[in-house]
Amino acid sequence: MSKYFCIGNGKSRKGLNLDFFKKYGQVVGCNALYREYKPDILVSNDVGISHEIYRSGYCEHNTTYLTDWYILPSESLDGFIAEVEHGVYCPNLNMVFKEELHKDFVINGEKDQTFITGVTPSDRVVNIDNDLQLSAGILSVNIVTKLIDMPFGEVSDVYLIGHDLYSNDDKYNNIYADTNCYASSDSDAVNCKNWISQLKQTFDKNPEINFYKVNKNDFEASEWPNHRQKTDSIIEEWNDCSNLHYITQNKLIKKLDKS
Repeated sequence: MSKYFCIGNGKSRKGLNLDFFKKYGQVVGCNALYREYKPDILVSNDVGISHEIYRSGYCEHNTTYLTDWYILPSESLDGFIAEVEHGVYCPNLNMVFKEELHKDFVINGEKDQTFITGVTPSDRVVNIDNDLQLSAGILSVNIVTKLIDMPFGEVSDVYLIGHDLYSNDDKYNNIYADTNCYASSDSDAVNCKNWISQLKQTFDKNPEINFYKVNKNDFEASEWPNHRQKTDSIIEEWNDCSNLHYITQNKLIKKLDKS
């Protein structure tokens, strides 16, 4: 039975030893996780983070799925730079291109910046489309559903760790808050309505896969309001998903230890 551990960047996963999960399956992470850990697969759909990841050298040796990562020949570089200068693209040019290293490049725009990054043919980037505009965490779960190669009759387990959805204090819930490309820790929490809906669609499209939302605590065993946390909530919109289960971090670790 194949196991995949999809790592979100919610605060509930802080302190977990992600190497532990690698002993039992594939670890799939997203965005800035690469700064501190190398998952089996890294996924990014954020323009700034994607270019940061590539420029760090991470993609030379590690499988990385990036959205809208289209390779262009260096012969067209001057033309794109001219278009940025004439306002065709976002006005502020953020470019890393070394002629002695790079023959091709990728260009993306986000907010008020145009990113141009030189690329090498030896990298391990997989370009993916994100037509549904999924967040990186949910996109990583969807990628896993396409990667799983299940023999007849075998069901795979996909564990969602650090996919908190909610915030316990109504503030931005992300381990990497206050760092490059992320919001400040005192900004408002992101509305998770779309995330819940998109994950439900993923569950419904893949009835043969067991999905587990891994919470830090057992919501039902806690007493409200002193101990219950929003991030441990049972998601009402998922009540009819028979392949969606809940498990705490400690119970998951014990379960894997016994396997």
